Amino acid sequence: MVANPNWRKKELDIVFELLAALTEPLDMHKALSAAYPLIRKLIPTEHGALCVSRSDDPSLYDWTVAEMPEGFFRGYADIAEHDFVRAAVAKRPNIVLCDADMLPSRNDLERHVSYDYCRSHGVPIEHAMAVMLATEPSWHGGLMLYRDKRVAFSEHERRILQFLTPYLSRTVANCKRFGDLVRWSSVLETSMSLYRTGILVFSSTLRLMTCSNGVEQLLERCFARERQCDDGLPESLYRRLRRLPQGLIPAAAPPPWIPPARGSGVVVTFVPVIKDFGTCWLVLLDEIPEEWREKLTPSEIDVAVRVAQGWDNELVADELGNTVLTVKTHLYRIFNKLGIENRAVLMARFRQRK
Repeated sequence: MVANPNWRKKELDIVFELLAALTEPLDMHKALSAAYPLIRKLIPTEHGALCVSRSDDPSLYDWTVAEMPEGFFRGYADIAEHDFVRAAVAKRPNIVLCDADMLPSRNDLERHVSYDYCRSHGVPIEHAMAVMLATEPSWHGGLMLYRDKRVAFSEHERRILQFLTPYLSRTVANCKRFGDLVRWSSVLETSMSLYRTGILVFSSTLRLMTCSNGVEQLLERCFARERQCDDGLPESLYRRLRRLPQGLIPAAAPPPWIPPARGSGVVVTFVPVIKDFGTCWLVLLDEIPEEWREKLTPSEIDVAVRVAQGWDNELVADELGNTVLTVKTHLYRIFNKLGIENRAVLMARFRQRK
């Protein structure tokens, strides 16, 4: 455990100003941009950067502060896996490390590929100090400070940054929660204006962000016989979600999924949505029309909801373990009971339900 710094009066004044800067705005970029110059007053450096992983892909970063030449970032992705600073702090999150903690010797530093990269891109580093900010599995961030003079970071400066680390982490976490709430709620509102259905919104890493009113009751009705997972989702729906691509969203959505339980009466559609702040999955839960539940048997419902999704007889038969003749027989009865003529009308009725 690192001891708190022996604060000097001037440092305390800056720290109070810095903590106020971190707690006032709910915008992460504003908070961190205001805090960084104050960090530099406490810990003088020539270069520095502060980044936070993106919601849609944790391997990519938003650089909130980038006090480095622009060319440094253009080629950074090519050497990122060789960056000794990044590798060291990733092994010890929330612990401030100096370059002496990251590499065995000065010779190792000067022979390192990232040392050469920095110097060739306008960042002639001689000493580094950094920390990975990580309080939740869904995101992480990093603060890197560099000096281009051979003046090592002192133990006092390390203690200062260690003292500030939990405040920086909490600021990022709070701002991300607030931002997620506002942004994903807007996605939900837009979706509700387009779909008359139950909707769940998941981030691209499959974290539930928000859902429409009544989804819990809809899940209970449609998955009544299933065991629930810890997050409250039915087990079969959870397993299906885990099969979706995580991270970058694909261009095409997977086909609609109809739970295999007999008479479940719900069609689950997975829709990828790309927004300027990230990507997400809309999970649309379409309950079958009330008329169908009243007039059709569970076996007929199983056939009807699949045909309404555009499935042919062979695909329906294969899914339900029936013969094609059995599917045709069910369809004949479905058309008679609902008073419709063909598959096209059945599909239209399903789409127009309220």
